[in-house]
Amino acid sequence: MFVFLFFFCLVLFTWPLLSVVQDSDAEAVFYYLYLSWGLVILLLFLSRKSTDIKASTETDPDKQEVNDV
Repeated sequence: MFVFLFFFCLVLFTWPLLSVVQDSDAEAVFYYLYLSWGLVILLLFLSRKSTDIKASTETDPDKQEVNDV
């Protein structure tokens, strides 16, 4: 997950996409940078939450769900 997020951020903040937005007005660049920055923070938060939940259920057998069939 973190490798995907790294490459996603690499593509999001490098030359090809920034040059497309830079041709627009300053307001569009502002919105692009802050919205993409917020998206990256949200994805980092969600990926960290999922790894915390996964790690806590792997170490504590009492927290694991029991599937009754």
